[in-house]
Amino acid sequence: QLLTVAWNDARSSGIFLDTALYNTAMSAFEKAHQWTMSLDVWGEMQKTNAMPDTVSLNVAIAACARGSLWADALWLLRHAGSMALQPDQVSCTLALRACSTGQMGHFVPWVLQEMRSQHVLPNMISFVAAISAGGWPLSCQLLRDMRLDGLIPSSVCYNAAINSCTSASMWRQGLALLEELQTAAVQPNIIGYNAAIKGCERGSEGQQALVAF
Repeated sequence: QLLTVAWNDARSSGIFLDTALYNTAMSAFEKAHQWTMSLDVWGEMQKTNAMPDTVSLNVAIAACARGSLWADALWLLRHAGSMALQPDQVSCTLALRACSTGQMGHFVPWVLQEMRSQHVLPNMISFVAAISAGGWPLSCQLLRDMRLDGLIPSSVCYNAAINSCTSASMWRQGLALLEELQTAAVQPNIIGYNAAIKGCERGSEGQQALVAF
């Protein structure tokens, strides 16, 4: 409530609301879980002399992700160029998170392709978001794709992929990933073991869970 009052006071004060101020307001609303207000500020910004920048775009996509508005997030990413905005790795990672919150993992390959078409290479954080959003077959594929981009999957990446397998009751694939993680130059952690064991529990394979240790 205080945030809304402060923003309304700024709007009625007569001062020029520049890009930085709009971005600050959008970000504050988004972080306060008031994503509708954040998007309202974004919409108002389009009608003023304040020019949106990549930060504005990123906060708008983050607000869409917060509200599970995956279609709006992907629209912003796709049409950023028509608004004279250049998406960056943050933009694309947030779009991937929107796919995750909206349970639209089948759009992950499209987002990754869109990144490359706009000359934005996914980084480790982008891949973690993609793996978390995608289903188990895609998650396993993305671990392989990372190496093609010169990235070594971290334990966080493996944990996300193992969790995807667990969610799909694909416990054998989860254990295979855990074994792969153990043989790679990456140290497994409790999160990966926990996800693999949960997968075995769902598949009624308690003995396999013991083998994981």
